[in-house]
Amino acid sequence: GGVVSKHFKNDDMVGVPSSRRIKNEAAALTHFGGKIAPRLVQLDEKSITQEFVSGQNYEFLAENGAEVFELAGRMLKQIHHPLPGNPKALEPYYQRRFKAAQTQAQQILKHEGVTPLFEPHWGAVRTLGVTPVHGDYWLGNIIGEPGQEPKVIDWEFAHVGSPYEDFAIAKLWIFNKYPNSELEFWDGYEYEPNKETVTAFLTL
Repeated sequence: GGVVSKHFKNDDMVGVPSSRRIKNEAAALTHFGGKIAPRLVQLDEKSITQEFVSGQNYEFLAENGAEVFELAGRMLKQIHHPLPGNPKALEPYYQRRFKAAQTQAQQILKHEGVTPLFEPHWGAVRTLGVTPVHGDYWLGNIIGEPGQEPKVIDWEFAHVGSPYEDFAIAKLWIFNKYPNSELEFWDGYEYEPNKETVTAFLTL
């Protein structure tokens, strides 16, 4: 199999320094590579070389009527395996992030006359515990050949936290675009999360 090199730049546009994004991606490929992600081949200060993944991305397949949503849910479930850590620590961590998001959006919200609800159900968050988070989980980052297990790519925003972060991204970029996808997706994930909490996490 071939390899592909990914170069990291656009720090100002992305908002996360390329040095951190490289570390995130390298750590994730080391952890998941050869299973649900490409293998890490080489790493330097500005780029990552990784195993080439053949096939189509699932966004293209979904747009052409392929049934990809259940498998997309199953792949996310494999990412969200439990890690050591106190689930109760998630609440103060996310409380700080919600507060920062609310402060950042204050002027817009005031202008629009909107009073946001940033309060998730913390019991629901604690139930799923501490796991790896992909950070950009949409169909375009899943690639595979028909009939084969796909691979998940683009791990530069990966970190440790709550699965609800990935659920919110899935809601934004999968369920909103494909309204009939949600049931199949959660069938694949084998769990349906608290919907109000997913919506709350959209603000982060």
